[in-house]
Amino acid sequence: MTGGKPRVLIVEKSNEKRTTLKNILRNGFQILEAKDEREAAELLKKSGVDLCVMRPDRYLVLTGQTAIYSAQLKRLEKQASLDPLTGLLNHAAARKRIEERLHYKEESEFAFIIFDLDYFKLANDTYGHKFGDDVLIYIAKILHSVLRKEDLAVRIGGDEFLIILEYHEDIEPVVERIFQILKGNYEHFPISISMGISITGNSIREYDILFKRADKALYAAKRGGRGRYVFYDDMMDNMFSVLSPIEGVEEGKRGLA
Repeated sequence: MTGGKPRVLIVEKSNEKRTTLKNILRNGFQILEAKDEREAAELLKKSGVDLCVMRPDRYLVLTGQTAIYSAQLKRLEKQASLDPLTGLLNHAAARKRIEERLHYKEESEFAFIIFDLDYFKLANDTYGHKFGDDVLIYIAKILHSVLRKEDLAVRIGGDEFLIILEYHEDIEPVVERIFQILKGNYEHFPISISMGISITGNSIREYDILFKRADKALYAAKRGGRGRYVFYDDMMDNMFSVLSPIEGVEEGKRGLA
């Protein structure tokens, strides 16, 4: 790669499968595509690529280097699943993993914790966007240090994060501990956190419902004065939300930053 996004060659006969792959990779990669080996060979003559997505045996036909296929694909999948600034999971990749856990781990309960940084816009406006990015990286490092290996930490976008906790006993002490650890200071900037939490139960295990409930609870935390965490209850059902709709979260903060 000589600059910009890595170049990925997708070789797949099915237009539907090519479209699916493009949708997965479009944010992090410059995509070239071919329907078959002949088209791929012509493309490879004209321009180099960093990664190739195709059947390993077909990659061998083209390049004679089938040994590097697996490593390239793993690197591609990892890059596509991570937020480039913080190294946390991105929302699209996390959603797939979470939905699988909700479906297959029926014996476990899960907590959705959505939080953001109160007054984060002030940090950007006062100290610059580089400082703001450093704050987000600092938060990501705290999450890596405080969460268990099986927990998921996700950057939704901007200064919004999602934590997924699997649990079998009372979850509130765990939420309290995470909340207290995240508070504090980064250099001269005081970090204040608002959190909204929803939990599985009463047969509610749908991702969208749990996400939106945590989102509404976050709104309640913001409206209640910020710097606190709030668990969702049914009284919040008609409240606004901070992030919804789930996609395009940057547009939905409703003046509560």
